[in-house]
Formats: sequence, structure tokens, C-alpha cells
Amino acid sequence: MERVRLTLSSVTYAMKAQKLLERNGLHTSVQKAPLSPGSKGCGYALTVRMGEERAAKNLLARAGIRVLGEGRVQDG
Repeated sequence: MERVRLTLSSVTYAMKAQKLLERNGLHTSVQKAPLSPGSKGCGYALTVRMGEERAAKNLLARAGIRVLGEGRVQDG
């Protein structure tokens, strides 16, 4: 199943985001974001089902939680 990774700035924001999204019926998981060139600090990421990323990003934006990046992930 394909999922979308939404990168956030910290574990605190990732946990807040997870609670918000799950209260709104979106299943998520939290993990440490993979390091990428030029990344700083310890980013964390949420994964959501493909097709639910727009709803997730809208809910997060309304809650003031900034998404730093996104990308597709293949569950294996």
C-alpha cells in the first residue's frame, strides 16, 4: 500500500498532529524522518494513506502545524 510521508519539525508536533488526524478519522504512524542533504535537527514524519494527504495537510494547516515536506513511501 502506498502512503505519503509528511515531515514535521519535531516529535512534539508529530505527536500533536497524529492525535489531531486520528480524532478526524485518518490513520497515521509517526517515525523519525530520514535525513536528507541540508536537513537540520531531528525532524519527524507522519505517514498517511495515499489519497488522504490533502485532508491531512488541511487539518494540520488549520491547527497551525507546518508540514516541512512530503514524499511517497511504499509499504513493504
